[in-house]
Amino acid sequence: MFIQYIFVALFLICATEIMSAHPRSARDITRTTSQNFFAGEFRMYRDFPSYAHIITGDVRPLVWNEYSSKNILFIFFRVADNSHIAPSEGIIGLSFMPHSWLMLGLGAGLDADTAQWRLRGTCNVPQDSSRLFSFSLACEMNPQERSDPNVWYEARAQYRVMSWCDAGVFAEHGQGGGIRCDIYFNRTPLSVWFAALGKGWWGDNWKRQDKVALLGIRVLF
Repeated sequence: MFIQYIFVALFLICATEIMSAHPRSARDITRTTSQNFFAGEFRMYRDFPSYAHIITGDVRPLVWNEYSSKNILFIFFRVADNSHIAPSEGIIGLSFMPHSWLMLGLGAGLDADTAQWRLRGTCNVPQDSSRLFSFSLACEMNPQERSDPNVWYEARAQYRVMSWCDAGVFAEHGQGGGIRCDIYFNRTPLSVWFAALGKGWWGDNWKRQDKVALLGIRVLF
């Protein structure tokens, strides 16, 4: 129920922002907070002894609307070779910035494995020249199955350690939580990140818990 309340809250915020916005001219067109048109990622899971792979894409077309340049269309897709890690899906939705430091998004689409509806909500606090901390949260669920909504989430909080390195914590549904480090290749659209996760790093039995190593490659345009 808590996840459903999050989606309802995001929907109400989106609706309020759109209704209260004033028309802008076509010259006010913007893309995203980071001015990215496309964000693609290849992710590999190593959970000893098996592997899993995921490819995701986040397309943000240069779309203008009569309400506000803050409202941005996004198209998200995921292709996974293991549905237990995350579902393969396609989602379309709307993201906007109620403040210069906050971007929210809400979308809906289809699960490719079950052909059922999926809802996706996002919350991002991006970095900029004056803010070295970043936070992101993505939650997904199947609203048609109340008994088993197939909830999926991903969250991370990081700090800019150097101009080419972010470090922090990362958590993903089914994989647990742990540390994450991002390496940026300045003046290129590429970055590499890795994370070490566990489903219980605390307690006397932590050595017997599942552990996962992740490697990701991102490209931004």
